[in-house]
Amino acid sequence: MSDVGTWITETDFEIGDASAGEAVFSRVTDVRVASDGERVVVLESGSARLTVWALDGSLVLEAGQAGEGPGDLQNPNKVELHPEGLLVRDSRRFTLFGHDGGVLRTVIPPPSNLSFRGFRLQPKALLEDDGQLAVPLVPGSVISGWTGDDPVQEWPVFLLRRTSDRWTMDAVVVLDRRNSALSVRPADGSFEWGYHGPQPYSDSDWEFYDSRTGSVVVVERNGGNGEARLVEVTAWADTIWDRSVQFPIIPIPGEKAASYVADLADRLAARSVSSASPITRREAVVLLEDALYLPEFYPAVDYVEGMSDGEVWLRTHEEIDTLQVWYSVRRGDTESPPRRILLPRTFYPNDVSANHVWGIRYDSLGVNYVVGRRLVRETSGR
Repeated sequence: MSDVGTWITETDFEIGDASAGEAVFSRVTDVRVASDGERVVVLESGSARLTVWALDGSLVLEAGQAGEGPGDLQNPNKVELHPEGLLVRDSRRFTLFGHDGGVLRTVIPPPSNLSFRGFRLQPKALLEDDGQLAVPLVPGSVISGWTGDDPVQEWPVFLLRRTSDRWTMDAVVVLDRRNSALSVRPADGSFEWGYHGPQPYSDSDWEFYDSRTGSVVVVERNGGNGEARLVEVTAWADTIWDRSVQFPIIPIPGEKAASYVADLADRLAARSVSSASPITRREAVVLLEDALYLPEFYPAVDYVEGMSDGEVWLRTHEEIDTLQVWYSVRRGDTESPPRRILLPRTFYPNDVSANHVWGIRYDSLGVNYVVGRRLVRETSGR
């Protein structure tokens, strides 16, 4: 594929302390950088806190704690830059913190009786009028058809809005969830034991949500031949961006799939020992081979991250030495070739500024560090 160049990165800033101090991070779930590139926002699930840091590693602001009161957080997983401050999404609600860390407001999710086929809805984005974009939480057993009904392999993103004393629920876009769940149980169909996990070579849709624009960006990966389609849809079901990108086509090595099956078969056989339906390792291999979705080629895109500046970063299965290959495209752009970025495997990007990509680095002990890596145009032509 043609591109507009390849970028490598160099560590320029690192915030974190493995043992003590304010910068001991506990399960960082999101990192955002202010529009001027001078402040870094960190959200932690482990300590349920939101912090803002200067580039020299000094703490500027801290908010949030574990709990149920105003400003408290429970398993926070997403933070977005907001005109009034910082918008945090956790497992229960949205909380808007002001620029000084004060709580401006909280918005709770809709009632549990608002559902899709009986499945609870999980809010993903908060709109200006307090409407919400949400998706159903569908168990792997239902996706795989274990409940007696046909497998549930697609479902909508919904716009939820409260009008007077009632909630409305309108479909925005339909997500393709085929080949997303790897589910295994005894060959006799009993439920003595079972396994649910993600398909390792899934090509189901990826998506991310943007509260600022009130839209969802869907990355369709099942087109085959290394193609991915990126579609941005507003809360009102209007498509405002539609672009296909061709990525390198990479075959899945047979030995890699066999190794995956062998490792998981050991665990399944061990899990079943104490049940009424124990299986041998060989039987586990047969069940896994039957349940595994194994296309000839890797899906075009392995992971997706939406950046604050409007870029979409897409990780592929390409590797160069110890580096993973990412590509970035700008939302709304239908013509410019993707930018190619090489990143270390231990670094997970969350946001970008003019010259840096910010994200999380994990060391060999699993300690989290917040890192800013300078983007440098490569000249060697890898």
